[in-house]
Amino acid sequence: MRKLWIVALLLVAASALFAADKPASKTVAADEEDIRDRLGERFTSQGRGISFRPPLGGAQNKRTAIGTEIVRYSASDEKWSLNVSMLTFEKPMRLISVDNPTTPEDESKTKPGILQQIVQQLQQNNQGTEILRQDKVNLGLNDVGMLVARYTQGGQTMLRQQAIIQRNDQLFYLLDFSSPSGHTPADKPDVEDPSERMAADIFAAVLDSVQLLDQKALLVDEEERLYRTRTLLLTLPNRIKSAIAAEQYFRVMQNGKDIGWMYVTEEPGERQGESGFSVASLSEAAPQATLRVQVASEMFCSLNLKKAKEAWVTINTIEKDKIKSHASEFGQSEKKIERVLDERNGDTDNDPKAPKMRSTERYHLQVTQTNKSNATPIHRDLPPFYVPQAISAMLPRLLPLSEAKGYLFLVWVGNERELIKRYLDVEPVRTDTFAGQTFKAIVVKDRIGLEGEPTFHYFTTDGRYLGSYNKSNGVSIVSSTQQTMAQLWPNANFERPRVLDRP
Repeated sequence: MRKLWIVALLLVAASALFAADKPASKTVAADEEDIRDRLGERFTSQGRGISFRPPLGGAQNKRTAIGTEIVRYSASDEKWSLNVSMLTFEKPMRLISVDNPTTPEDESKTKPGILQQIVQQLQQNNQGTEILRQDKVNLGLNDVGMLVARYTQGGQTMLRQQAIIQRNDQLFYLLDFSSPSGHTPADKPDVEDPSERMAADIFAAVLDSVQLLDQKALLVDEEERLYRTRTLLLTLPNRIKSAIAAEQYFRVMQNGKDIGWMYVTEEPGERQGESGFSVASLSEAAPQATLRVQVASEMFCSLNLKKAKEAWVTINTIEKDKIKSHASEFGQSEKKIERVLDERNGDTDNDPKAPKMRSTERYHLQVTQTNKSNATPIHRDLPPFYVPQAISAMLPRLLPLSEAKGYLFLVWVGNERELIKRYLDVEPVRTDTFAGQTFKAIVVKDRIGLEGEPTFHYFTTDGRYLGSYNKSNGVSIVSSTQQTMAQLWPNANFERPRVLDRP
């Protein structure tokens, strides 16, 4: 009876959420208003295409511009959490798989839908999980898979409500709300639990606030950016040759205080018979008294864009509480012409018995990250607007600064272990302040991911690079001179690292 009661309760909440508009009594309207008052300020992610109001009183402790997780809210005093993420699939998926009675197999088990897979995972993780609800409803024009479960964790009974909102057959949003339950095994079946009822009402109100945003304008903007990027790539080799700087010294500052330094060299040269250029950097920072971080990096890139050959190595040394640890990253990419099977449009190379093949260009990236516990290989195929690491390091200095325009590139981001879109915007000339000086500046806004925290790169009106500033962490990278750096850091070893072709 208790199980049926909570199912009925949630169905009532959902029916109020998804049913067509009907005249409501003053009492019902007052109850709905009371529940809406329990929601916080609206969260909107234009880049992810979703907006909603979370429960009131939660702290937003994670918002990512990249990856599958969108945002996370939690309230430590009330012990609830709301996680919102994206589910993306390479092939079309169903919310719920239904058995076809005309076939011998049970497709709901052999080819389970997303909702069924989540149920299986929950029950594998906790065999005592009680499924209270598992069905599909509608949110406007979108299907929603609803799942409600009750389980015990550390002696506390929890109610977990999940809604999987289908945007299309390859993109879904998951809202996952967990809250404490007052339910105990000794409860009488016909006694409702107020905490579960309130949690059901609040989650229904959260779902009622969900809006899936139109992203057509974003797609148009991306197309315009990519058009400018393609034009820029044609002139990139000459821009690189003009921008190369033999030695650069930078102060690393946080909230106005020197915490480290960076030494960068750029030079044309050859590697393994390929003509190109190298970017090498050595940096050291001590953001805390017991923490010191050193990064050595060497990157090579061909100037022949038809081959687009690159290789890089980055070595991180972290010393915390006088204990050192190391992590490295080795990467390379190249364009190659390969023969692939194509029975429709291929040829047989004058051998009628041979399979039909055709030539195609493949642009491929391979990265290996190592630490003391493992080495992880990563492989990705690359689009034309990917830029190698050496070019990425110089990218703000390679843009035309004469006009306010936006560009879009794809770059490898080691911390996220993924290829991510990088948005750069040359902004109009303005009077601004950087490193304690106010002047007429050209500012380039730089974001990893559409909603990533921006880094601002500062240039004089004649194109001289002054450095960058990131407001979210208060870190400035300020161009300096060898003499100043030697005074600030007398024990620093400003020497070009050579780590790319070392054993």
